[in-house]
Amino acid sequence: MNFRLLTTCIATAAALGAGELHAQSPAKIGLVDFARLQREFFRTDLERKSFQAKRDEERGKVEERRKTFKTLLEAQGEAQKKLKDPTLSEDAKKKVVEEANERHGKVLSLQQEILELEGKVNAELAAKANEVQKSLTEEIYNTIGEVAKAQTFDVVLNRTFGINGVPTVAYSSTEHLADITEEVSKKLNSKAPAGWTPPKEGDADIKP
Repeated sequence: MNFRLLTTCIATAAALGAGELHAQSPAKIGLVDFARLQREFFRTDLERKSFQAKRDEERGKVEERRKTFKTLLEAQGEAQKKLKDPTLSEDAKKKVVEEANERHGKVLSLQQEILELEGKVNAELAAKANEVQKSLTEEIYNTIGEVAKAQTFDVVLNRTFGINGVPTVAYSSTEHLADITEEVSKKLNSKAPAGWTPPKEGDADIKP
């Protein structure tokens, strides 16, 4: 369910509450806590750990090249010190300069390689994070729909997930609106690995 559809649902709920539909068939409206569902969904935890392993692996490749780059720079610094040695012969100085010039080319090449690799890794991680988030969101919303249909709800409002982090529903009361988060969470986790428990709040984010 996208935000436009969710907004339409809210508008529909408002219209129902205002009595614009037939009074003899009032809508059955429910609530869900999307943030809780995502946090407690076992797939979120598995995907997060898999993503973090991939992120560490890819960024490790960049770090290896940075270490090589640092080693080359240190060698250039040592070459500069040698050239200041008054006891160094001309032949030795010539060799130091030749080696330094060769390293300089490697430094420039590696510097460009690091920039390109870092940009590529960051772009791929961002794309992967979006892909995973989309997949999780679709499964959660599909499950919400299944539970809502089984319990004959006409509309289910998302009380915690909105545009720019602002809750879609500013206020809701379970006294008059049924919260089906628990039922949806149980259905989502019906195939969770044995012994799995949800992570603490704030530990379920998938970030590049």
